[in-house]
Amino acid sequence: MHQLLHRRPIPYRSKLETTEIYIREAQKRRMVSNAFARLDEYRNQKNVSILKVQKGNETKTGKSDGKSKVK
Repeated sequence: MHQLLHRRPIPYRSKLETTEIYIREAQKRRMVSNAFARLDEYRNQKNVSILKVQKGNETKTGKSDGKSKVK
């Protein structure tokens, strides 16, 4: 952390270059923050099964569309 505070002087930059650097660094910080937020959301999700768990002796039943099935 102390190294970040005691950087060597940077050669002269135009206002445009300084602004571009500032924007890039801000975007990096935002991306890192968003990544950690998504990671927290992922870790906090509850596992919910979409399909109903069936016992070994059960079969799927559904509405018939009027067509007969070949046995």
